[in-house]
Amino acid sequence: MLGAWKYAYQHHSWAMVNYQKISSWGFLVIVSFIIVAELKMLKGGVKESASLSVHESSTSSA
Repeated sequence: MLGAWKYAYQHHSWAMVNYQKISSWGFLVIVSFIIVAELKMLKGGVKESASLSVHESSTSSA
């Protein structure tokens, strides 16, 4: 292996990553999922409101 994914203290022998790094990665994953979920809800809300306005304008003009 080239060692591209090793931290500095892991170059000589294998060592487990400390809990601060693991918790930081976990927090990053959780925040990423929340952001994606919020953006999907926002995008879905925009589509719903656009379809409602089109539907309302077509029924009001009839």
